[in-house]
Amino acid sequence: MKDKISIAEFHKKKAKKPRKKEEESLSLRVCKYLDVKYPNLVYSCDLSGIKLPIGLATKAAKQRCKNFKILDLTIYAYHKDYGCLIIELKKDRDEVYCKDGTMRQSEHIQAQYKSIEKLRNNGYSAHFGCGFDETIKIIENYLFKL
Repeated sequence: MKDKISIAEFHKKKAKKPRKKEEESLSLRVCKYLDVKYPNLVYSCDLSGIKLPIGLATKAAKQRCKNFKILDLTIYAYHKDYGCLIIELKKDRDEVYCKDGTMRQSEHIQAQYKSIEKLRNNGYSAHFGCGFDETIKIIENYLFKL
């Protein structure tokens, strides 16, 4: 037989902790890394995940490309082979890839992949950055080859 608990205890146990925005946290960590290790590097992060008042959100949506998913991080460092480095940040590989290594078929991931391919075809180095370590490895490999 289960122990009885009060309604207050039930709600306390049932209350979910606020979900940590892992991709936002990853973005902040990567930006901090870039600021410390490369203080003169020019980069920008897409702010589409930021909560805005409805008026600003509407205005921002009108100014965004409609047939292209803007990726999360752009590093404006010219490379002999590429115009710049552009990365779509993901908290881990499971967000992008299935256990067998194939890419997930979700509409969102596929749209981001199409953007990555379009950028690559136009002379940019574009990638999914899955987790902090992989993202830093992509950045270091790109900057090292400048």
